[in-house]
Amino acid sequence: MRRQKQWEGLANAWRLLFFLAAAGGLGVLVLDQGWQLSRADQVVVSGSERLGRERVLEALELSFPRTLLDLVPSEVEERLGTMLPVQEVHVQRRMLPPRLMVRLTDRDPLAHAERPTRSGVEAGLVDGAGHWMDRSLLAAGEEPLTSIRVLGWQQRYRPTLEQVLERRDGMGSPLSRVRFESNGELWLSTEALGDVLLGSDDGRHPERLAVMRHLTSKLPQQLSGRRLVSIDLTDPEQPELGIAAKPASASAQAETD
Repeated sequence: MRRQKQWEGLANAWRLLFFLAAAGGLGVLVLDQGWQLSRADQVVVSGSERLGRERVLEALELSFPRTLLDLVPSEVEERLGTMLPVQEVHVQRRMLPPRLMVRLTDRDPLAHAERPTRSGVEAGLVDGAGHWMDRSLLAAGEEPLTSIRVLGWQQRYRPTLEQVLERRDGMGSPLSRVRFESNGELWLSTEALGDVLLGSDDGRHPERLAVMRHLTSKLPQQLSGRRLVSIDLTDPEQPELGIAAKPASASAQAETD
């Protein structure tokens, strides 16, 4: 009986070693093959109406075969968020079957835009946060959500543009144009006030926009039909109005003659 127990113990030990070896070999196989992307169609892209698998692979500079463990979701999300015109990116790795799941949330174009380039002026679009969008991303017949035009767009002006676009419905009059000069000065055009100079972004733009709203409600009544040419709000406490001179009356013209 003692010898039989020894043989049973030895057999159990061999069984355990066998299963451990099999599990280890399966684990290595899974890591080497099961978590490996070997084809482009194993990258599944969803959520976007404008961007597909080709744009994602191009942005990631992804070549095959590629081990899934090499693709860290947070790093992939950061790269795609930087390289692609998307509002949000969510990435998951799946083992069986091996897949890289990429879900994108599109930016919605809000306004037409132009920006200076070395070869001239480039036409495009911007979203509500002021991010530049290439026109090729739009579907056929798709138009921005507003008729606003942004001129002189540059990346360094994006935070200022976002601030303006967020407040566009609180200006008292529809915003029609946003223009950045080469020196960074900002001009806005509204239906009621015409051209308004806000100047450089020194942190006082919210104050200037509040003054714009006030002038929109009060100024037309005070002009008595005279034409407003422009408003300078670089000093929001002392707005400077550019008003067209009144045409000479008929009697005054006759006396002059």
